[in-house]
Amino acid sequence: MYIQFKGAQQLRQRIANSLLSGKLIRISDIRSNDSEPGLRDYEASYLRLIEKVTNGSRIDINVTGTTIKFKPGVITGGSGLSHECGTTRSIGYFIEGLLLFLPFGKAPTQITFRGITNDESALSVDTLRTVTLPFARKFGIEGRDGEALALKVVRRGAPPRGGGQVVFDCPIVKKLQCVQMTELGRVRRVRGVAYTTKVSPQVANRIVDATKGVLTRFLPDVYIYTDHYKGVDSGLSPGYGLSLVAETTSGVTICTEGTAQSKRRGGDKKEEQDTQGLDEVLGVDLASLAREDAKTERPIMPEEIGQQVAHDLLREVRSQAPIDQSHTALAIFLMAVAPQNSSKIRVAPPSQQTIQLLRDIKEFYGTTFRITSDDNDTSVLLSCFGAGIANVVKGIN
Repeated sequence: MYIQFKGAQQLRQRIANSLLSGKLIRISDIRSNDSEPGLRDYEASYLRLIEKVTNGSRIDINVTGTTIKFKPGVITGGSGLSHECGTTRSIGYFIEGLLLFLPFGKAPTQITFRGITNDESALSVDTLRTVTLPFARKFGIEGRDGEALALKVVRRGAPPRGGGQVVFDCPIVKKLQCVQMTELGRVRRVRGVAYTTKVSPQVANRIVDATKGVLTRFLPDVYIYTDHYKGVDSGLSPGYGLSLVAETTSGVTICTEGTAQSKRRGGDKKEEQDTQGLDEVLGVDLASLAREDAKTERPIMPEEIGQQVAHDLLREVRSQAPIDQSHTALAIFLMAVAPQNSSKIRVAPPSQQTIQLLRDIKEFYGTTFRITSDDNDTSVLLSCFGAGIANVVKGIN
């Protein structure tokens, strides 16, 4: 009996839920009304990656690519694997999907990915290395006997041509741990990485100066590393970007990032609400500047990236949620498959994608979340009892 879904949303999460629960799924109406219906090339690439790290999985796709039938197999993992990610999605898109189920594999996994390392389509390799992997360790995903949850950047690759290369190592665990993350604490320092590829190293310095011009008004301990790549290590396209991490007194890390290809944001009501209060401190009308920037088509300059990412970080801190919006889905998923004990987190108000993820989790495991609103409507509390998913293939020879 297949569990029925519609649409291309939550494809990675649904595949991971199917692998962990052992339930068959059927996804239909995948962009059926679009001018180019069916799966995109990066989604097909992700399905090919699933075949590399599992054994016995069966994927049936109809002629138009609008319907998928997936029969889960055994998560095998393995070393010496490699995957070409293409140029329509960054490497982070694939690593985010693998991190959901690879810890429950038969053996530790090592995969070499090639493609774009920093892009707006998914988390960059810098954020994955400094925030995502340490966050996963809080759930007990960490290696033993020399195994490690790690990500090594060999070469950077900026869009549109990519050319980057990273090595991802994921250990196996018997089961996860429950977490209690409800307090952000006070920000004690901010760290970051400003990278450049095939452009002048001075571009990174311009990003750093613009970022510090915003953040040093709130705290003095701000240090941003400049990471310049050239030659074969710089990939195939020029680019630059910034990744910021705020560390708090409660051991929480909050991240924001941006690249030269970032879309200029602004002009909506949510943006104006988020900037209320910050404009008084900074002495500028952030909402007006955002609306003016959204109307222009000029490329994003290094100074704009630094200011934009810094303002995004301030908004994340202002919500008082210890988990930023880019890691909310990962936190909810890991809570759902954790042991049958209580886990509780504080996150920003759920989006439509988050609500759909909660519905899918209930469909697969019967796990329901309790949502408690905050007094100031800037965050909500999510709590649940995990489904108690355990690694049943670990140790099988």
